[in-house]
Amino acid sequence: DHGAGNKPVRTRLAPAKENGGNEHETDETGAVIYLIGNPIVTMVFNVPLNDALAAVDPASANGAAVWANYLNAWVMWNHVRTVTAIVAMACFIMALI
Repeated sequence: DHGAGNKPVRTRLAPAKENGGNEHETDETGAVIYLIGNPIVTMVFNVPLNDALAAVDPASANGAAVWANYLNAWVMWNHVRTVTAIVAMACFIMALI
């Protein structure tokens, strides 16, 4: 026996739910929301924007245009990442209670 202190939180709290809840659906929903809204959004949208910005001369007219596009698009996708992380966290919390 490793003691209750070494068991994952999920294992310690599972008996409180008495296996009657929808914790698996909530876990899966949270995982999907997190995966789509964070690493995938980052790879598909934010990283290419970063790469485009890094490839231009900041003092050029093209650099100013790329920066204007970058600022609007990157901030919008960052908001998507923030909201999906919060929603995923709420799903994971609901799975525990």
